[in-house]
Amino acid sequence: MLCRIIYTSQSLCDERETSALVGSSREANTRNEVTGALYVSEDRFIQYLEGEEMVVNQLFDRIRRDPRHMNCRMTDHRPMFLRVFSEWSMAFLAESSTAAMLMRTLLSQSEGKASEGAVMGAFFYAMARTGECR
Repeated sequence: MLCRIIYTSQSLCDERETSALVGSSREANTRNEVTGALYVSEDRFIQYLEGEEMVVNQLFDRIRRDPRHMNCRMTDHRPMFLRVFSEWSMAFLAESSTAAMLMRTLLSQSEGKASEGAVMGAFFYAMARTGECR
């Protein structure tokens, strides 16, 4: 069964280290049939992972222990029927005015109505269609 996990954490990486992290994640995710996206905003990581449940859960356990970030917190874990990032082993979304505006809009419109994980899921779904992924 497919599932998705979304988590946030505080990045301890500089731009070069983040770029290397994205590259190594793309290679590992291709081998493990995991797809998803990483959004970096200032010193925050927000990552969306999707794939077979056992594989994604094991990956998240490793991610949680990774010293390149801290304060790792899962915001969403749910079953899926279709992948959002089926063409991306790891899409990279850099901070942009479009992303910041979309996140603010979703958060303000969902106040008290949706979970943080649902808001982040909507954010990644919308960003996957903007053309800003690299």
